[in-house]
Amino acid sequence: MSFPHPWDFNADVSTYYDEHVSKHIPLYAKTIDACLSFADKLAFTDPILDFGCATGCTLRKFQKRGFTSLWGVDCAPQMYQAWDEGFVHYSTQMINQQYSLTLSNWTLHFCKDKWEILATLVEHSDYLILSDKTTESLVRQSEYDNWKLAQGCTREEIEEKKTSLEGVMHLHTVEEYMNRLNRPTSILHHDLGFYTLLVDCR
Repeated sequence: MSFPHPWDFNADVSTYYDEHVSKHIPLYAKTIDACLSFADKLAFTDPILDFGCATGCTLRKFQKRGFTSLWGVDCAPQMYQAWDEGFVHYSTQMINQQYSLTLSNWTLHFCKDKWEILATLVEHSDYLILSDKTTESLVRQSEYDNWKLAQGCTREEIEEKKTSLEGVMHLHTVEEYMNRLNRPTSILHHDLGFYTLLVDCR
């Protein structure tokens, strides 16, 4: 598998992205399940937003659970265009409305203006589930590499992905996220420097 250099969410990446992330993001499936379970528990009927929706895989799971007001935002429309089945409102920019639940999973660590984006997500959400890679991952790089090997990645893939991400990611500590959120926040789970937070934005 060949990665773009520098990393870019282009049409080629969209063809293998869903399989790719499960081998590169610890607790990927557990995080998606946590989002679905939380939405089921509160039985949301108002809009649900996936900010950084990529191929829309998570939103398709929500649709299969009976949720109907689904919104996906991604700055790279080529990621979702090939997968658009018509039941999600897709856009490259966030629509100015209130969302019962916003998901932002593994997106903000690619954004230079993440704190401005985060403030907007909090303002327009009742609840926010946020997953990101933090600086903790850097000190646990060897463990992370071994984890990816166990998922079936090759050494060559791992090193090529590292090179493609150089200068692309903007990492912070989980404490910085908590301070910036300034809302009741709980850590749902974490592993190898990847954290998932549940934020009550009300």
